[in-house]
This record gives sequence, C-alpha cells and structure tokens, in this order.
Amino acid sequence: MQFYILMIDYGKGPQHPMGLEAICSPEHTRRQIVEEVRGILKRGKNSVAFVKFVDGNFIEDVTEDILEEAAQEDSPCFDRPNRADRAAFAFDHARALRQETV
Repeated sequence: MQFYILMIDYGKGPQHPMGLEAICSPEHTRRQIVEEVRGILKRGKNSVAFVKFVDGNFIEDVTEDILEEAAQEDSPCFDRPNRADRAAFAFDHARALRQETV
C-alpha cells in the first residue's frame, strides 16, 4: 500500500486551535497533496510540519520536494508521476470499468 502523510501544524496560541493534524488517505495522490500544501501556503495561517511518502515498509521524507512544487505556481503538479499516482490511476480506471459492467 502506498500513501502520503501530510502533517499540518496549527500552532499554539489563544486565537488558533492547538496541535497537529495528519491527512493520511490512500486515495490522495501526489497532485492532491501538492494542491493541499499550496492552499496552506496561500492562507499563511498554518504551516506544514512534514510530508512523508509510505510505500509498504519504506518511508521517505518528501517535504522539501512537495514544498518546492507547491511554491511553483505555473508548473503542473503531475509532471513527475510516481508509483502512488500510477496506482491511483489504475485503481480509478478499474473502478470505472467495474461500474460500466453493472
């Protein structure tokens, strides 16, 4: 199973909710994670603690790569498809084929 973990830091203080939130769903592709980080950076209220890519037992820290992609407004997020994006596409395609046969 492959997925991304996006940890959002809400900060500490009386005006803001305290703590961290993890967005962790096998359905989120790299493109969706980059768009989420881009939205966080635009709002400027919260910060990204880290982004990890989990592939079975292998965990890779991809925070810097995701932040660089999110900072580039003109570059599409899907120039470099990875295994998780290909797997998500294959899953969506298989689901669409199943729905057509019903």
